[in-house]
Amino acid sequence: MMLVPASIVLLLSFQFAAVLSAESCACEAEHLGFAIDCTDTATMLTAFNALQTSSCATDCSSEDCTLNYYIIQAHHDYCQDGEVPTEIEDGFHDFDTVCVACEIQRSATEGAPDCPTSVCDDGSGDAAYSAMLDAGCLTDCSPEACGTNFLTLVAVHDNCPHESLTTAAEEGLHDMESICTMHACNSATTAESQVVCDDHAHEGETTTTSSVKELTVNLATGFLVLIPFIALL
Repeated sequence: MMLVPASIVLLLSFQFAAVLSAESCACEAEHLGFAIDCTDTATMLTAFNALQTSSCATDCSSEDCTLNYYIIQAHHDYCQDGEVPTEIEDGFHDFDTVCVACEIQRSATEGAPDCPTSVCDDGSGDAAYSAMLDAGCLTDCSPEACGTNFLTLVAVHDNCPHESLTTAAEEGLHDMESICTMHACNSATTAESQVVCDDHAHEGETTTTSSVKELTVNLATGFLVLIPFIALL
């Protein structure tokens, strides 16, 4: 039995890994020609409606789906409670497991402390949401326990992959945000603006969309190289 050369396997692995780091939403906005503006609900709704009418929840690979998802995801993740239309807050999660995301953190709340350290893979966000429901925090969020669990939920939501929370907890957070206004924290780990593209370290690199297209070509080429070896197994 002939084995596939390790060099080929490593080559394909490196090509795949090269696109796993998401571009910042600010840079995608600059490259694709849209603004991250929390007051521009009309643009958010236009993009959201385009995602729905183009069936992007089923296939998000087109350039239009990619652009419109970046628009709503950037605003959903960056803007404060009440700045993103309710239909987007509720419908966003129809697309977040299908579309490629960009990177952005919630805008800072002046005077608020840092959020607690988030743990993305232990279910702490979902547990915090369940504890809030049990404690009646949707009616009165002033107790300390409500605040502690709310900040844990916010930290996981803002700093972890979207799949770290169930859809119920994701959507429930948006309901809690309007009640728990007395509790706030900042998730941003940098003083740099989240809406300014600083891509000096990535000069010469392509955008996420272009990288994915390049990856497809590279993988196809790689598999063509592998075919003669696989045939001998």
